[in-house]
Amino acid sequence: MKTSAVKSFLIKTVTLFVAHFSLLHAQDHFAVYATNTESAKPAAYIFEVTFASELSANHQIKIVFPNAFNVNPVMMAVSEKLGGSLKTTVEKNSLTLHQNKADLAIAAGDTVDLQIASIINPAFIDQEWEFTFILSKDQVEIEKKMLLSRVVQLKK
Repeated sequence: MKTSAVKSFLIKTVTLFVAHFSLLHAQDHFAVYATNTESAKPAAYIFEVTFASELSANHQIKIVFPNAFNVNPVMMAVSEKLGGSLKTTVEKNSLTLHQNKADLAIAAGDTVDLQIASIINPAFIDQEWEFTFILSKDQVEIEKKMLLSRVVQLKK
């Protein structure tokens, strides 16, 4: 009887471990890169993020930056996946990106690249930062992600 209970316990433990491991590795892809990681200096940033929802021409992506970043100088953003240049709107510590290609759609689960010029780095950049991504359509929030990452220097 004890052998059966121990066997059952081990099977359940292994099953939970495998489920937990799968869940960890199924999390969305997210990365933050910068052309310059010097304190308080301007840099172009590249974000790679995966959304569970499809992106089409009517979608907007809002990126909320930690308060230590200065996004006011931002004037342009591009994305290869979203067809080139993106219209940008700056408001306090956030950027809203609008796709310009009316006929382009990105499938749910595909990683999207967002390249943004002229973000001023924080005074102390070497730490983990929380970035919030809000996907919306016609002013209605569809998906919201709060993701932690260090800013990685792009290799030249």
